[in-house]
Amino acid sequence: MVEGQIFLFPAAFFSTQWVQISEGLGQVAQSQDAASLRSSLQAISSDANFHATRAGKPDFEAVLDYIPESSDFFARILPKIVGLAEEAATKFRCKDVPLLIQGLPSVVFLTYSEVATLLALAFLGLLPNGASIS
Repeated sequence: MVEGQIFLFPAAFFSTQWVQISEGLGQVAQSQDAASLRSSLQAISSDANFHATRAGKPDFEAVLDYIPESSDFFARILPKIVGLAEEAATKFRCKDVPLLIQGLPSVVFLTYSEVATLLALAFLGLLPNGASIS
């Protein structure tokens, strides 16, 4: 660990914010349309400090603009994305994932499974907020 290094998941993330997120993911998985998905994600993302924002809106708001109103997405694809997201605590509670900052040399090693989980969290707009790091 390098002094002053910033990590994707802050030290207390899985003992504090993750509790709310993991409870809300069940509601997300049960969403049947974009409106119910938006409502479920808003409930999870009520704390603007733990998810990335762009133009003052949570990341998931941008994703919702492109979600197809198809039963196949909500019945088959969304539950798999949520399942991957639910694995975050198991995969990252004891693993420090440093943020890669432009101009600072660093390396991160992740398994395919860890990458899939991070992509699921990103899709749902549930990664901790690293956007405010300067």
